Amino acid sequence: MSKVVQIIDMEISTDDSHWLILQIEPLLIKFQQEIYQYPNSINEIKERTLPNMLGIGVGSTPESDDIFIGVITAMKCIQPSISNILYELSSIKFEEYTTKKSASLIRYFLRGHYPDEIKPFTDLLKHKYLTQEHIKSLKSEIRKIKVVGASSGYNFLIGTLWQLKFYEKQRQKLIGIN
Repeated sequence: MSKVVQIIDMEISTDDSHWLILQIEPLLIKFQQEIYQYPNSINEIKERTLPNMLGIGVGSTPESDDIFIGVITAMKCIQPSISNILYELSSIKFEEYTTKKSASLIRYFLRGHYPDEIKPFTDLLKHKYLTQEHIKSLKSEIRKIKVVGASSGYNFLIGTLWQLKFYEKQRQKLIGIN
């Protein structure tokens, strides 16, 4: 397990949102596959994956949307080669699937624009090697994000953690570790 995953894992508990992760995880995995089949998969993303994944939960930014934003952020930070594809997805009318506020935030994150509360965290995610100072900063940024909104920051971190663990599983498959 990478140091970043260990740190986020120690700082948050996914127990409260376990039901939601179970519900949307198949769609998150499907989204991963569709990103690599883009642009051939754009209709599948717009017509099946996003409508079934977004808008679940309470709040002006539903919980599933906050998780999705965390996933997007990790994807952009860890695998910048797909940034252009994610940027192109920002033209989707997310208002058809979720709240206006959430749709705007999703679009903002897809374009790689991060709010001031998130930017230091995203900068730290991009580091391949963490110094002790980076680790200290990462823990501090996670604590700040956890309290953003009623549960938005926390769910954002859950989405980020899910994506980082997904990447680690994929990496392990490639090198033959089960």
